[in-house]
Amino acid sequence: MSLQLEQAQNRIVIQLEDSVTLNSASELHDLLLQALNFRKPIAVDVRRVTEIDLSAIQLLFAAREEAVRMGILLSAMDSISESVRSLIRESGLDPFPDGEVAP
Repeated sequence: MSLQLEQAQNRIVIQLEDSVTLNSASELHDLLLQALNFRKPIAVDVRRVTEIDLSAIQLLFAAREEAVRMGILLSAMDSISESVRSLIRESGLDPFPDGEVAP
């Protein structure tokens, strides 16, 4: 599991890699809060995620709801793998609807 936050000029990029599951939920939660505190648009890069579970999806959904409340765009960066998108759809929580992909 690898979670990183990068501050770009006009946005924050959160890079998620490998397995993002309950084991990394606390770290993901802290990273999402840190990103929200910058009050800049947030792009979540999940291209290198090989496994994700419901706890991570719920955290992303909650962060997106908080971002909306704060007037911040939180979106997926580039494309989401079909396996990750499938799990998101199956969960009933879709924090990154089609068409909301950050450039």
